[in-house]
Amino acid sequence: MIETGYLDPIPDAYGLEMDYDTVSEFRSFAPDLALYALPFGRIPEGLFYNKAIFDEFRIPYPSDGMTWDEITEIAESMNSERYSGIEAGYYELMASQLSLRFYEPESERVNVESEEWKELIQLLLRLNDVADKSFFGQFSIGETAMYVGPVSHLFSYQSNLRVFGVDWEIAGYPVFDDGRRLQPAGRVYGIGVPARSKNKEDAYKVMRYLLSRESQLENSRRGIVSLRSEAEDFMDQFGASTMLAGKHVSSLLSDMPRGYGIPFLNFFIIWSRS
Repeated sequence: MIETGYLDPIPDAYGLEMDYDTVSEFRSFAPDLALYALPFGRIPEGLFYNKAIFDEFRIPYPSDGMTWDEITEIAESMNSERYSGIEAGYYELMASQLSLRFYEPESERVNVESEEWKELIQLLLRLNDVADKSFFGQFSIGETAMYVGPVSHLFSYQSNLRVFGVDWEIAGYPVFDDGRRLQPAGRVYGIGVPARSKNKEDAYKVMRYLLSRESQLENSRRGIVSLRSEAEDFMDQFGASTMLAGKHVSSLLSDMPRGYGIPFLNFFIIWSRS
């Protein structure tokens, strides 16, 4: 979008109230280090587990800081004709924990012999033996013990969780036991304005509203992590207006260092034609 001239640079003043590190990261994606996007919010990720299945197997509930090896071992012990041990999607999140680059820029080739690639492939092969392939669907009807991924899938299947009476809770996203124990890079919604937008001032007014404290506070209540500089002031209300209310949402808000990866999940384009 930047290289083709689709997006216009955003005036620096619009990023002043946002998290400095995130804005700096957004700048780093642009060849000219200009600001072409701003962060609307981050979709948190975690490990979601079915308490009833854990109780049935008499296995302690998962806790924050557990490693992929530990979680995979639990999944293997629960995998049966009746239950799947785990659902795990969005493999780029795992890759980002290893700060794995999908290809080497110098050679423009994938180096699958790197230690990071070997570790990721080893994990994926283990998960393949115990994982349900429905990407959250079976967890939402009580047939899978654990789901690892973004919280947005809970909202997509919340009617299933209610109808089937799934008693679920949250633990932190698993980490690799590699001494760094990094969280995923994060999946961020970005906001940008097209160069061909006819009235950019109106588009910037929409942007100002979407990034305002009022709007970001409401996003936080809905389970989107605000990236405003003072977001910690209202994170105690995180998820309060959704099915996250009363859950261990602190597990979704880890302050552990994050790995490397392109952070965009979706990109909102603000057009103004009139």
